[in-house]
Amino acid sequence: MHRWLINHVHTPLLMLAYVLLAVLFAYATLLLVRRFFPSLARGEENEIAVLSVEIVGAVYGILLGFIIVSLWEGFDAADENVGREATALSQIVRSAQAFDPVARDEVTRAVGAYTHAVVDEEWDLLREGKASTLAANDISALYAVLQSYEPKTEAQKTFYTASVERLNDALAARRTRLSQAEGGLGGSIRFMMYTGFVMIVGFMTAVGGGKGRAHTVMILGVTAIIAFNLVLATTLDYPFSGDVSVSAEPFRTGGLARFFSP
Repeated sequence: MHRWLINHVHTPLLMLAYVLLAVLFAYATLLLVRRFFPSLARGEENEIAVLSVEIVGAVYGILLGFIIVSLWEGFDAADENVGREATALSQIVRSAQAFDPVARDEVTRAVGAYTHAVVDEEWDLLREGKASTLAANDISALYAVLQSYEPKTEAQKTFYTASVERLNDALAARRTRLSQAEGGLGGSIRFMMYTGFVMIVGFMTAVGGGKGRAHTVMILGVTAIIAFNLVLATTLDYPFSGDVSVSAEPFRTGGLARFFSP
């Protein structure tokens, strides 16, 4: 559901929707506390309520902060990994210039076919956490091309070895990219995130619930900030989905730009 939301709803609208729903939930909870728990509304249990908010808030803040930092690092790693894959493919094309003309052209065509499959087909599939069969077949075809080539000169042998190493690097980067597209947060982590949100809102509404407008505004403000961070965590969890996502631009630039020239 989370992936579907970030793929079909613009991120600013999704954040607005999360914030509005969270604020409505907090306000409804506050009204219920004031109506059904008058002792809390009068602040008679403030001491224990404040202590509960401090403990739950500290634990939840650490949890949510750790999750967001971890997801941000994962998003950045996904971006860097795409660059490594594209660089490895570009180096294969450059190394192939030392091959015999027929082998050079075959390697170049195979790299171009794979690059186009990734950009034109697989990138859309990554939004759903899926891989392209065409791209998988094309990188297998590139392996077949290199396996069938027999270098003759020392220079060709050197560049052939380099090409095989870069192809292995590209395949490793591709596997990592597909794994990253699946998302990293498990169901238990999401459960803790949203359960913690409900708990912290509940405890906040129990602190001096009868203090009036200022108290209400502070609760709703904190709730909005938490909701914003929940959306941020969801967005970062899927680095290839939604508006804020890793770009395929490295496959269109540098040594691979020739495959997208008009």
